[in-house]
Amino acid sequence: MSKNLRHGFKAYAERKSLELRKALNLFAHQYMPARKLATHLGVRIVSPLSIKGLTQNAIEAITDPDSGFSAVTILAQPTPFIIYNHKHTPARQESDLMHELAHLIEDHSPVSFTMMGKLPCRSFNPSHESEAEWLGGCLQICRDGLVWAIREGLSDSEIAEHFGASLEMVQFRRRMTGVDRQIQRNRR
Repeated sequence: MSKNLRHGFKAYAERKSLELRKALNLFAHQYMPARKLATHLGVRIVSPLSIKGLTQNAIEAITDPDSGFSAVTILAQPTPFIIYNHKHTPARQESDLMHELAHLIEDHSPVSFTMMGKLPCRSFNPSHESEAEWLGGCLQICRDGLVWAIREGLSDSEIAEHFGASLEMVQFRRRMTGVDRQIQRNRR
């Protein structure tokens, strides 16, 4: 994942996450709901159920567990919107929405457009996907918030619940940020 990140992107993403939290009057250790961030950014969040013209068969096809559909950004004017899979767990929805918001925050240019019914959906190059994955993770659990949670003695499950994240996201962020090594060094 991180092999496609441009130099300095990880540090930038952490700063951006803190900047957006500050804009929402949140501290690093507080949960930043994706829907709250979307509202701040002027992005609508919708489920396939609310899209006019999508048949029940189409809705079931895209939200089927085997479809692979998580979320997609629609570049509608004047307001972009994100369609998410309402059948995913709330933690997965948060991750998917943060990923899509990261694309919008970074103003990633689409490589190509595909159609979802009558709606144009964009696809990205691998480096944009890596950036959205990393920034999305930072938006969900910023490094400073993770350090706070570990110092508070929260378990991975408690950290996940606190930040509205999945256990997998917590473990990914712990592994990729190296916070455990940092905290151990500081305790010596």
